[in-house]
Amino acid sequence: AFALVAAMGARGIVELFSHQRECADLLHDGKHCVIATSTASGKSIAYHLPVLDALLRDGLDARALYLYPTKALARDQMADLEKLLAAAARVEGGGGEDGDRGNLNVAVYDGDTPPQVRQALREHGSLILTNPHMLHQGILPNHQKWQGLFTGLRYVVVDELHTLSGIYG
Repeated sequence: AFALVAAMGARGIVELFSHQRECADLLHDGKHCVIATSTASGKSIAYHLPVLDALLRDGLDARALYLYPTKALARDQMADLEKLLAAAARVEGGGGEDGDRGNLNVAVYDGDTPPQVRQALREHGSLILTNPHMLHQGILPNHQKWQGLFTGLRYVVVDELHTLSGIYG
């Protein structure tokens, strides 16, 4: 989507690294992808762009689930996503005020998520950022309530895969 490209350009990113481009191409083609590169090499951008593109194009027909090993990392990534989506909304003329996410319902689902946000995510969540504990304790046991997510689930991203082990891994 043009708005995402423009939002990345506003960040000074005008071209993707080869691993980002390869990941984006694979995801756009509906294939699985694992990226293993050094810290701060732009792994998040590699999956954010194709996922957000699909969500913005397809609306509620497409859903995504991001799994992070910790609540803190999910919240950090949410802050970055909010900035990216707000910049994209500004390009599209949607205002793009802080926290404006265009037509997407994007939020963190963890132990600190207020009940009204939890319900909104269950019913209309486009992109849910969570952790393995909440997946096992809050989402999977209540899968009937999350039917919209599972019906439209197009992307599952597991960040920091190497840190997961045991029942939650």
